[in-house]
Amino acid sequence: MGKQLGHLADVISEEEYRLEIEDDDWTYELQEEPGAYNPNITGDEEEWEIKRMEAEHKEAQINFMKSDGVQEHFRREFQECMDSTWIVPLRKPRGGYANITIHQFLKHLRDNVAKLTTKEKKEMRSRIEFEWDQNKDIMEYFQQMSEQRTKLESWGVAITDEDMVNQAVAQMQDSGVYSIASFYANGSKKPMARKLGRI
Repeated sequence: MGKQLGHLADVISEEEYRLEIEDDDWTYELQEEPGAYNPNITGDEEEWEIKRMEAEHKEAQINFMKSDGVQEHFRREFQECMDSTWIVPLRKPRGGYANITIHQFLKHLRDNVAKLTTKEKKEMRSRIEFEWDQNKDIMEYFQQMSEQRTKLESWGVAITDEDMVNQAVAQMQDSGVYSIASFYANGSKKPMARKLGRI
């Protein structure tokens, strides 16, 4: 569960949450029920240490109850607000939807119900087209494109580094500040921007 933005991590993709907290190494972990007692307390600890461990366990219990409440709320919403035929493949013979997480619901819907057509994917690719601002740092510009690429890829819309570079070059040229000739070096047939390498 994400700590910095409450339960946002429960309802958006791992990739999107990484952008929010600016941490490329963060991974989503569904919180497990901590149990009634702290299993790490052996009785050999000092009294002050036992109190600390009990307090930490109590906090873990509260966090779990909040997270589980969010999961349960959205389970009901998915079942009440959607045509049952959309989500019935997730239903378990005995448990129903009791153990289906929000991420599992969303992934199922994206991969099966809301699957994009080739035409729709092509149209969505235009979302990386940001007008060039000569006063903006080029790395900031590419960061903006990278964030949009992450969101698009969560929908199965592939954006390559070359797509991003070519789009940046086109936007710079359209701005009238740069000419296409300025992206060629020593008579090379490849744009200078290609030498930026992977973003």
